[in-house]
Amino acid sequence: MSSEQRIKSKCQVCKNEVLVDQCGNGICENCGWKQSIASLDFPDYAMPPNKTSLNNAKKNYSMGKKFIPTFEDFIDMLTIYGETQFTFDDTKYGVFRTEDKKGNDIIEMFVVNGEVVGTFADIDEFCTNAKLNDKLVSVLWPNVKNAGYME
Repeated sequence: MSSEQRIKSKCQVCKNEVLVDQCGNGICENCGWKQSIASLDFPDYAMPPNKTSLNNAKKNYSMGKKFIPTFEDFIDMLTIYGETQFTFDDTKYGVFRTEDKKGNDIIEMFVVNGEVVGTFADIDEFCTNAKLNDKLVSVLWPNVKNAGYME
């Protein structure tokens, strides 16, 4: 994109100047937030291209922290995008929405390049029943790394 097509704007997180395209998309060189009109419309939901909600990003930035997705952000990503991943104890897991043989939505959690470790009727069941090492994923979340969209 040429510089003539870029528009000066304020970062949605840190308020520094950022160059965006005609659709409002751009990356803040100061804090790294990926500008998105959808983030402004739905500031409490994590959605592409970001891995955390705008409001969580603002909170983290004000405390000098990186934009690390909460478990709730991860569930937003799964709900909106449908394919997510995270690393726990050096093992990469994938979680995605798919369909069973009857065409009903289900959630599968699997070891990337390995076996399925859980199948759930819906996202609510995933939240309340998904476990690793006999502990709920939601409880283990502070120990999760690299949560985001499926690569």
